[in-house]
Amino acid sequence: KVVTELGRWVEYGEEIPEGKLATAILLPRSMPHEYPATMLDLITALIVRGIPLNLIKSTVSIGVLSTAPGQPAIFLLGAAMRGIAGGERLQHLACWRIVADQADKLREAAVKKLEGQPAGDTEFSDWALNAKVEWCRVLEDRPEIVERRDSTSASHWWHGKHVAILGCGAIGSAVAMILARAGIKRLQLYDNAIVAPGLLVRQNFPRRDIGYTKCSSLKHSVQAANGDLDVSDHYTDLIAMLGNEERLSELMSADAIIDATASISVASALEHLFRHRPKKHPPILSMCLGHNADFAMMTFSVDSAPGLSIDLDRKSKITLANAVAGRPFLEEFWPRASERRKLFQPEPGCSSPTFRGSFADVLGLVAPMTNAGAVLLAAHPQKRHPSFFGLDLSSAGRATRRARELAYTFQPDHVLKDRRHGYEIRLNRDASAAMLAWIRRSERLHGDRIETGGVLFGSVDEFLKVIWVDEVSGPPPDSIASPAGFLCGTAGVAHMHEEKKSRTGGSVSFIGMWHTHPRGLPTPSPTDLRAMNELLRDQRSYLGQRFLMIIVGGISGFPIISASVFQRSDYDS
Repeated sequence: KVVTELGRWVEYGEEIPEGKLATAILLPRSMPHEYPATMLDLITALIVRGIPLNLIKSTVSIGVLSTAPGQPAIFLLGAAMRGIAGGERLQHLACWRIVADQADKLREAAVKKLEGQPAGDTEFSDWALNAKVEWCRVLEDRPEIVERRDSTSASHWWHGKHVAILGCGAIGSAVAMILARAGIKRLQLYDNAIVAPGLLVRQNFPRRDIGYTKCSSLKHSVQAANGDLDVSDHYTDLIAMLGNEERLSELMSADAIIDATASISVASALEHLFRHRPKKHPPILSMCLGHNADFAMMTFSVDSAPGLSIDLDRKSKITLANAVAGRPFLEEFWPRASERRKLFQPEPGCSSPTFRGSFADVLGLVAPMTNAGAVLLAAHPQKRHPSFFGLDLSSAGRATRRARELAYTFQPDHVLKDRRHGYEIRLNRDASAAMLAWIRRSERLHGDRIETGGVLFGSVDEFLKVIWVDEVSGPPPDSIASPAGFLCGTAGVAHMHEEKKSRTGGSVSFIGMWHTHPRGLPTPSPTDLRAMNELLRDQRSYLGQRFLMIIVGGISGFPIISASVFQRSDYDS
């Protein structure tokens, strides 16, 4: 059996490309129901339908001249025979071939014709009188007549898109093949490892590619599945690559980026990159698997929100900690048990290959994440929001249990800039709303001239220079409030700190305090500065290295908010 795959059309008059060429004649009308069995009958049928004999000869000559010696020549015949009665007729393609020895003779005749020798016409006529037409089976994949079988699937969004995949391991090799079959147009592959024998049990590589780079092996595999796919493979250190403006520009040209590295280092590098430059990047889908390949989680970051996957991993953890249904995911990806931490790093994004599972397990998790990602990407760009998707297959094999999915959408944080030390303060919208609610309560009870305040809870990332404010309290019961100032009490603060730290697995704890400057500007007053001096010089009452102060000026209806970070090192004598 000989199989020939036809590529793109070359229009009449276009420069003829190098390589094997199959010439074609497309008719504006139908052919007989029974196609001709001899070349003479075929030529006659074409002439009857308005195709000049000289054009038929030229078509055959171009075809045999574009075919290597010793190879059969392929010709296409299209007739307007497809469609619904009364509607537009589309081309039905038939294919006939000239066997290798006859093709060689015709090539010699065509060369003689080009050289002006009359024998060329005679040899063509002799061949046409005696040759039989060998019709080949044609398997169609033209979009004008073939509807894709995934046209109603969520994955259809990927069709014609440009995607970059970071990491070509278990997740990356599976998602790349899914996208290739979904019909993406262009694919960038990034990885810095090679195919090793032990990987084949769960990574999508053929045994023959052992020793080759993962990205080059995957490139050949996806091109075999989708011959029209433009693939570039990059054997590179991803973190170093992000510092190369030309390479970064190529990465950012994608319609979507899939981070399949499961690497906290890569996620942190991406977060750090867009912490210090304009936040224009494609949507980023970050995927990771649980330690037994029966849990998966994916985050979806967009450039309208301040954070990327590190930010969303943290938000997901806190959201899961506050949800009853989230407990299994919390224990899977952020386990507290010491024996689990030895097997699998608690942070999503662990680069060590510690999970156990088969390729079937990986595919069973990656495919739903890819579909869920397509649904998120299909939304209008202005309606895309940072999101979490989780999948629990740990009980799916039991008759009484089903797979569990969780999905959350996050509103972008309010971003405040600390001018003292360059921190970015990301104020959770719930925390912001709670703070304004306490201010309105104070205004109702005491009027809009009395200061109020409370305690801030969140966390600090020194590498990113980001401070998250996730929860706030109102004034502790021993606080003192007056028009002249607000003295925040401490009663109950330690208990609140321990409760939040325990509930969120250490992600939320005491980070500072907030207060108001009613009808004033939100700048630290001399009283505020003296309080910070006393607090941070005294290492007995407060042990932290920094203190976040948020001040709300104006009134609750039109608040003006500022943030200042005070470092203990500022007060070292």
